[in-house]
Amino acid sequence: MSLEISTDLDRLDRARIHDWLSDSYWAADRSTDVMDRAIDNSLCFGAYDKAGQLLGMARVVTDGAVFAYLCDVVVDPDSRGKGIGKALLSAVDAHPALQGSGAGFSLQGTLTSSTAGLGGKRSLMRPP
Repeated sequence: MSLEISTDLDRLDRARIHDWLSDSYWAADRSTDVMDRAIDNSLCFGAYDKAGQLLGMARVVTDGAVFAYLCDVVVDPDSRGKGIGKALLSAVDAHPALQGSGAGFSLQGTLTSSTAGLGGKRSLMRPP
């Protein structure tokens, strides 16, 4: 599957993202307004097919220097199992703003049952 990964917030289909997250256990109660503020204040990665349709999204909260927290990694239910989540996380790993200024830079997140296979080189934590 050919994907384009972009960090352009204007391209994100926020209604679609909210629909995906409303079906998750961790963000089901987030309002559209809260999710819009979260997106606006984060580094977001969208995965798009050839037609430009959003297939997945990953959100990173960062200070841009030494810390980044990976959250809200979601993929369209009809597109799961096709490597979209892994492509998003590869883009996160490679993004210049997340490289930090030295060995102390840390990208963290929380593993869930649906993201357990995506750990890779990230310092992902299991929820309590």
